Amino acid sequence: MTKIVQMSDVHLGFAYAGLTDRHRQQQRQQDLWQTFLNALAYCQKIDAQLLLIPGDLFDTPNPDAALVQDVQDAFRKIAPIKVVIATGNHDFAYAGSCWDEPQKWPANVHLFTGTWSKLDFPDWQITIWGAGFTAPYAKISLLKPVTPQTNHWQIGVLHGDAFTPESSPYDPLTAEQIANSGLNWLALGHIHKRIQNQVGATAYAYAGTPEGHGFDEQGPKGVLVLDFIPGQTTPTVTFQPLAQRQYEELSVDLTGLNSNSEAAAKIETMLAEKYGPDYQRHLYKIHLTGALPTTALITEAGLTAQLSVFDLRLRNETHLAIDYQQLAQLDTLAGNFTKKVLAKIDQAHNDQEKAQAQLALDLGLRAFQEDLTNAH
Repeated sequence: MTKIVQMSDVHLGFAYAGLTDRHRQQQRQQDLWQTFLNALAYCQKIDAQLLLIPGDLFDTPNPDAALVQDVQDAFRKIAPIKVVIATGNHDFAYAGSCWDEPQKWPANVHLFTGTWSKLDFPDWQITIWGAGFTAPYAKISLLKPVTPQTNHWQIGVLHGDAFTPESSPYDPLTAEQIANSGLNWLALGHIHKRIQNQVGATAYAYAGTPEGHGFDEQGPKGVLVLDFIPGQTTPTVTFQPLAQRQYEELSVDLTGLNSNSEAAAKIETMLAEKYGPDYQRHLYKIHLTGALPTTALITEAGLTAQLSVFDLRLRNETHLAIDYQQLAQLDTLAGNFTKKVLAKIDQAHNDQEKAQAQLALDLGLRAFQEDLTNAH
């Protein structure tokens, strides 16, 4: 059996600019590097023969020279494991790029930085085919068909788009092309979500990024382990989570709660149940929903102060526990105000305008409530 690890779209050097705090940006960059190292250590732990990286190992085509050296040193340390890299649209090869001097890369590293070509590993009965980006775009598919061989694995390593090939400028890959490729397995990069599929006799997968870069990359992240077993036409695939932290988005119903402490307790309980006792190390976007009493004093600032997680984005989508339609029928200041704002909500052009009008309605009604309380 031949054991191969597939990892892609690491984007080493990513700045994490979506985090406003510089310390947290630096911590996430350290997380990304540690996940990369952990992936290499995992290859050693399971005695993998090959590591496939189908593109975007680096976040830019001109990564910092020290970072490139660190990566080369890290690959050198895992020899004799073979590392096969195909350049992607972010770290494409060009004259003078870090890929342009293959002699500086360790002997166990093999690069696909141009047109479709192959590497033979006869001891493992494997041929690896690949191609690489030489510019930010590759509007014509880089995939070429190969001749299938009995009792011999044909594996492709490629950065490309198999999901919107009709319009993609990133190496478009149609289902027909993949099915007719003659490959047993096609290791793909570019899509940061873990996806596995098969068309015809060719199985393919995106490992997704091993460490998330933002809230558009939620959930566990890691690498794929491919076991090529004699007699099977496609490998057995296992996902191995490796990410240091996760991006997660969820909704929490605060109906009936009155204070920040009550709301924080409910949120912490939900996070612990859903993400385990180590939930505090993750990054969250939480939608606050439900009907709050008119006496409730729950604020985003107050909740943020009481919730100890690595990063927190709150979206207040709560509303007061009031029958707005009934209130709008009353010929009072509060009733007339409600009637006017409900009309604005009905006329809103999008969800953002609707949410702003709803917030204005609730704040206004709270003000009326305070005026009545103070009057007594």
